Amino acid sequence: MPPRYDGSDMAPPMEYDARNVATEGQAGRLTGPAASRVPVVQPRRRLLLSRRSLIATGVVLSASPAPSNGSGPSVSGKALRGEAPWLSLPATPDMPPGAVSRTVRTGDVSVAIWEIGRGPPVVMLHGGMASSRYWANQIADLSSDYKIVAIDTRGHGRSVLLPGPLSYARYADDVMGVMDDLSIDRAHIVGWSDGAITGLQVALVHPQRVRSLFAFGANFDHSGLIAGGGEAPTFLEFARRSAAEYARLNPHPSNWGQLREKLRALWISEPHYTRAGLANIQCRTTVCAGQHDEIIHLEHAQKLAAYVNEARLEVIDSVSHFGMLQAPRSFTDRIRHHLGRS
Repeated sequence: MPPRYDGSDMAPPMEYDARNVATEGQAGRLTGPAASRVPVVQPRRRLLLSRRSLIATGVVLSASPAPSNGSGPSVSGKALRGEAPWLSLPATPDMPPGAVSRTVRTGDVSVAIWEIGRGPPVVMLHGGMASSRYWANQIADLSSDYKIVAIDTRGHGRSVLLPGPLSYARYADDVMGVMDDLSIDRAHIVGWSDGAITGLQVALVHPQRVRSLFAFGANFDHSGLIAGGGEAPTFLEFARRSAAEYARLNPHPSNWGQLREKLRALWISEPHYTRAGLANIQCRTTVCAGQHDEIIHLEHAQKLAAYVNEARLEVIDSVSHFGMLQAPRSFTDRIRHHLGRS
């Protein structure tokens, strides 16, 4: 039986300057000095599935919340162990001691947030179906130098779900509402997956409020999605874990089915940012990708970095869409490096 990886021997993340990313007509491949450092990525047939397949193939629809009587797994969830870091899904960490939880009324909804630390404000946005706890490893480290505000997206984690559709514009409005409530004029935005897409939306619509953007695992339109990616073992486990965590965290756990349906509609209809639109993002931006992301093509991340004004692309070796769990130290170092440049 091959040895299991603990991440301690992982290669350092690969870094690229977006100026070395070729144009769209060249399939987003790198040129220049950085080209020799790019992992070989075979082109895949692109279909309008991937995120949709999380639900359409039954991955998400089959995930039902576990009973909330304590008979299921803990809130942290159980670890899925694989023979390589990107095939594993480590347990969801708990928030560090000192993190304060409260709710903020923003527009039509009350969203739950975590606050900890002092210094320049950093707003952290998680991915769809997850919660702020997925950032706990990074929060424990960054809070020594920054004021961290981690938001449970509306309908997720401890935040309530209201009638009406979900959209990245609505998510962005919620971020503004939280920042207004906390009297934060400008903040660094750190986002993962849906949270990264929300970060793009905030940077486009509220540029004066964004000091910098770190976007991990984002797609700007459906062309970046890998067909069938939601059927990977890590995503199957993520779907099961998310349902169990929702049952224990959310004040209305019976809303899980409604949340799934609203996410289905969101992922089918959005995002649809254009190259011209993304060029309007002016804040310092790092586009970060996992080398083995299950649902986002690496070439798509290269394009996103090329389209955003003066963005930088980083590819973290040996992780997938869940890099913050699979390589927490390396992932946090990438965020710190980004914040130090901004």
